[in-house]
Amino acid sequence: MVKKTIIMIDDDDYFLSKWQQTLGTEIELITYISLSDFEDDLIDGNPKATSSECIIVDFEFGNTNAGKRDFANYIRDEHNYQKPILLCSLHDSFGEYDQLIRESFDSVIDKTPLTWAELSKILKSSKGRNSKEK
Repeated sequence: MVKKTIIMIDDDDYFLSKWQQTLGTEIELITYISLSDFEDDLIDGNPKATSSECIIVDFEFGNTNAGKRDFANYIRDEHNYQKPILLCSLHDSFGEYDQLIRESFDSVIDKTPLTWAELSKILKSSKGRNSKEK
């Protein structure tokens, strides 16, 4: 049986390891510590970067954030990623990026690792690219 793949972009090693522990061995968690590392893999044509069940992205990365970079729209528009892109954050609001975040990401989830069953429920209710208006 082929494992499902999830992309996790977060600069916190502790958090990444907690997600891996919670998801267990049935899910392949591919991790990146920065948005640009993930983008490099996309540009290089890494097939796992585009065939994952979803992308889960932390909000803050040092002096930048997923809103400032308009990350979700960029990945969809420039790399034709059609599955859900979730924002994972401790924040309830995102300042000047709040509207952009809520419109461009399929869901905002709390920064608490989820089991595959919990994540699957969120993914089923997420729209992804296929149901967005073009």
